[in-house]
Amino acid sequence: MLVAEQLAVLSENRCDLFVADGETLVVVAHGVVCKVLLLNLLPEYTLADWHLIGPMRNVAVSELVREHAVWRSVRLNELSKAVAAL
Repeated sequence: MLVAEQLAVLSENRCDLFVADGETLVVVAHGVVCKVLLLNLLPEYTLADWHLIGPMRNVAVSELVREHAVWRSVRLNELSKAVAAL
C-alpha cells in the first residue's frame, strides 16, 4: 500500500487495518500531514480550524487515543521540556 493510501485509510478512521485494539501506531510525518490527520481524526476540529492547532513544531508529539470509535487527544503538538529548553 502506498503512503498516500495509508494516510487516506488513517484519515477515514480505519486504523483497525494496521493495529488491533490496545496496540500502538506511530506516525512520523511532516507537519502538514500531521495537521491534516489531526483535523480529520479529532471530532472537535474541522479543516476550517487549521489556525487553531497552530504550527506543527519539529519533534512535537501528539498522542491520540481511540475510545468507542472516537478519537481524543491526550497530547497535542507538545514538545518535551528538554527540547523546548533548546
